[in-house]
Amino acid sequence: MMRSRGPSILLLIVIFQLFFDVQGYGWICWWRFNCRSTFNANALQRELNEKLYGQPFVISTVVQALSAHYSSGARPKRALSLSFHGPSGTGKNFVSTIVANNVLCRGIEDTRYTYKIWLGQNFASPSQVQRNKDHIKNFIEERVAQCKYQIFIFDEVDKYHPGVLDVLKQYMEGFVVNDLDFNYAVFIFLTNAGGNEIEKLASEKHKAGITRDKLKVSDFMPLIKNSVYKDTSGGWSSSVLIKNNMIGYFIAFLPLGQKQVKECIMAAAHEKGYPELAKNYEFVEKIAKYVEWTYHDGKRMFSTSGCKGVDEYTGNEIEAYKMKGESRYFSDEL
Repeated sequence: MMRSRGPSILLLIVIFQLFFDVQGYGWICWWRFNCRSTFNANALQRELNEKLYGQPFVISTVVQALSAHYSSGARPKRALSLSFHGPSGTGKNFVSTIVANNVLCRGIEDTRYTYKIWLGQNFASPSQVQRNKDHIKNFIEERVAQCKYQIFIFDEVDKYHPGVLDVLKQYMEGFVVNDLDFNYAVFIFLTNAGGNEIEKLASEKHKAGITRDKLKVSDFMPLIKNSVYKDTSGGWSSSVLIKNNMIGYFIAFLPLGQKQVKECIMAAAHEKGYPELAKNYEFVEKIAKYVEWTYHDGKRMFSTSGCKGVDEYTGNEIEAYKMKGESRYFSDEL
């Protein structure tokens, strides 16, 4: 009599589930060959709350935008476009990574579903405009042909040469192009454009005693739009995407204050395996002194570079701590 194979099949399924969960992909990603959105609004909100410092309305706007795009179950009317604005080091790239990791099965590391374009590819060169437009067009269509769930991240778009980004118009209008559906895609544009205006308004609010959590999206949205529409010299402001009002969300990233930078320092120490140093005031203050600050009434107001460089500074101080030992390290003058 043939023995039932039910238990062994069940065991195989469990092993597969455990393997893919350990890899961080999940069973459903393997089963659907990764061409699937794994978007969960609660998971995204939780990760942003835990890892992003000092950007309260960035979190709410990004979560709402992605929820509206994916959660209804119906085909989106058009591709989602997000434009991240703000000073350097405030989290624009970081949020892009978190979004990719929460929308796609294998996140930012899987270049089949996430593509980041930066100036290192000569997209600022006038002589390369048509070539780069063709490159973007071919690449986007190839990727969407493989899977409709794609995230395309364009970095430092204010420095692109005029005309390069116009090629994206056809993919963001809601139409089928070359028998391909681009409406499930997400286009994220990163730029420092408007950063000075954002920092100026944030400084004024700070000096008036208005805390970060009291700021409103409506305070900054007109500011960003005005700065973008007035500057017609760059490849972003002069693009047909801006002229035709095709961007869904303009999102301001605020300059980071002392509290937020110290949270970055503590997170870096935790990541490097030194939670005891993350709780040590002297250690955190040593690293904060590496950062260049703006001041108000003799007190630190905003970091001029956000949290950029904090990870390296923290790593250097941890090495000094390991070499000197605790007592000698903390006996050094701050």
